[in-house]
Amino acid sequence: MRLNKKYFLITLILISLFLAGCTQGQKSDTEQKLPKSTHLLYVETHMHFFSPTKDYEMVSEGAIGDMDKMGVAKAFIMPPPQNNEQNSNKIVDYKDIVKAIKNKSERFLFLGGGGTLNPLIQKAIEEGTTEEIREEFKSTAKKIVDSGALGFGEMTALHFSFNKNRPFITADPDHELFLLLADLSAKYKKPIDMHMEIVTEDMETPTELPGQNGKNPDKIKENLSKFEKLLKHNREAKIVWQHIGWDNTGKMTPALLKQILESNPNLYLSLRDAKKETGNNSPTDADGKLKNDWLKLIKEFPDRFVVGSDFFYGGAYVNRPFPDSRGSTRNIINQLSFSLAKKLAYENVEKIYGVKVRTDAALSTSAFKPSTDSGPKDNEGSGDIEKGRGGPPGKPGRKRPPR
Repeated sequence: MRLNKKYFLITLILISLFLAGCTQGQKSDTEQKLPKSTHLLYVETHMHFFSPTKDYEMVSEGAIGDMDKMGVAKAFIMPPPQNNEQNSNKIVDYKDIVKAIKNKSERFLFLGGGGTLNPLIQKAIEEGTTEEIREEFKSTAKKIVDSGALGFGEMTALHFSFNKNRPFITADPDHELFLLLADLSAKYKKPIDMHMEIVTEDMETPTELPGQNGKNPDKIKENLSKFEKLLKHNREAKIVWQHIGWDNTGKMTPALLKQILESNPNLYLSLRDAKKETGNNSPTDADGKLKNDWLKLIKEFPDRFVVGSDFFYGGAYVNRPFPDSRGSTRNIINQLSFSLAKKLAYENVEKIYGVKVRTDAALSTSAFKPSTDSGPKDNEGSGDIEKGRGGPPGKPGRKRPPR
């Protein structure tokens, strides 16, 4: 009887081990069938339209084809930051974008302020912040909100000049109109899209800036402490710091970003892998692999990151202001675990901007594996944005006649 009981126990153990092995095998098969990050559609949070002829509707049509190739579900379009001296006839404004994306809200949303609020800040710096300017600033912000904008952008506190058509623009991040904008952001629940080169201490302007043309000053002032004052001014204001990974001062290290994120819960970072323009603190190495310190930072703050390639949609063969960093930026998502990639691709966008990305359209049956070599093609990134006139995809643009 004891012998039978012994055999029974041995048999029971063997059966348990067999079933456990089968379960483990089933789990492994299931894991292999999980969707991959390369199949995710994603949201580009920082993009532009460009056309010397201001034919932005044509640009939007061509952009959709480009987006489909890259797996972009939605793109946020905005005016680049401008000062109060630029020729408005050559620069896109949010009103131009509104007209161009009419009936295309499934693919495009917009932000406003780069061509309206930003020049007002520059005007206040030059003339003083009068009550008249403050009222104009508030009314302009309300018009942007009423037009259906997602937020205010592209705003800038420090923007280098990278070609002859782009000015050097600077403003203290804690300027009273920036503080006012933070209050308006909290009031209307509209995030601020911020372009700002980080300067941790007064320093000489880097001489290796792309397209260096004499417009940048010899020295630039520390702005980190003032940026943190802006962040602390109104914690209800969400600020999305753009172009993280495109570092032109050499100060944007993962360690510093961690410190700022820990101290400021209302700050979000939008990644852009643009090492072809500057190698300083790029998120990826020469082979396009995500560096360990950057991966660690993303894992530590998984709800605080989105992506924005800063691409200028403008038709085939058009001269764009910068090289194309869409592929290398997309590849950051591709290298993350599926759960983490989803956060950067669209889940964080939904939380920050209040935009719903259809979950049934968030996956593709095919993988998006753009080349990590996303440098200038045709006339892209030449630094001269006046020479080309974009045509529809597949057709060359035309040179502008001499004036």
